[in-house]
Amino acid sequence: MEINTIKQVLRVKAVYVEKISCSRSGLNGSFEINPRLTFHVLRPNESKLLKVVCNMVISSSPRPTPFDISLEMIGEYKVNDLNIIDSSSDKEIVEAVGDIILAEASLVVSFITSSMSMIPFVIPPCVPEEYQVK
Repeated sequence: MEINTIKQVLRVKAVYVEKISCSRSGLNGSFEINPRLTFHVLRPNESKLLKVVCNMVISSSPRPTPFDISLEMIGEYKVNDLNIIDSSSDKEIVEAVGDIILAEASLVVSFITSSMSMIPFVIPPCVPEEYQVK
């Protein structure tokens, strides 16, 4: 299914943080942060509500980072046409809506890092084709 077609039948209802944990490692100097992203699609039922769960982990393992963050965000979408969603793969759905969830996740990470008296960290853009979907 084409991504734009999927986007046309979905309306954002909510994007929210379900779980979060963070700690500061005390690392100073240069570092590279590569968030690990995993998505899981919860298919709509009679309520016509699609949920996409995004788990993001930024960890000092294997490379040192100035902070560790584990974040679970959920995007809820009202479905206008169940047939299109039913005929779409989980990966196609995540490619269609992942950017919305990641934009919100970036805001959360930026807020957390600034509240730890650090320069606000902004999650770099991710290529939808590289999203890990379970």
